[in-house]
Amino acid sequence: PAPPSPGRSLRAGDRVRTGNGTACLRVEPAIKVCLGPNSDVQIGSLQPPETQILVARGVAVAALAPRAAGSSFALVGGDVVAVAHGTVYALDRTSAMSVGVVVLEGTVAVHAPGQAGVPDMVPAHTRWRGQPSTRATVTPEEEESLAALLAPAAPEQTTPARAEAPRPLHRSADSPDLFLARAR
Repeated sequence: PAPPSPGRSLRAGDRVRTGNGTACLRVEPAIKVCLGPNSDVQIGSLQPPETQILVARGVAVAALAPRAAGSSFALVGGDVVAVAHGTVYALDRTSAMSVGVVVLEGTVAVHAPGQAGVPDMVPAHTRWRGQPSTRATVTPEEEESLAALLAPAAPEQTTPARAEAPRPLHRSADSPDLFLARAR
């Protein structure tokens, strides 16, 4: 398949790798997911009520408008699932040892092993790290760094991201509503 380019539709199972660049995905309705350098994500479920982006490596920052009742969006890193209904947050999988969730706005429900089915509700300006679960206040510099990934790219910063052939994860239909909004 052709590497992703702005406006190209992606389907469940497609993979996006940023290399040294960054990329943003737009999922309709009203979800923007931006990837930091050296990130590798796979498009998970695109079927409501649960839309998912699977983070294999790197950092993914999501900004989403409130979801309809019964609908959610999740960033998934290994066995950690960070579910939101309308917020700005990031999943950090740059460490091989643990997955982190940073909440910039709102509250995110973090599901991880050992929680007996009860999610850890993580508030704004907090970093959650699992195994064992710990919380820390996010520094203003870290918040600025993550928020900068959501900012529009300057034209001179464009570098290509690349995608691999689709690999079905779920029995969901292809969606024309998810596409690469920008690669830089």
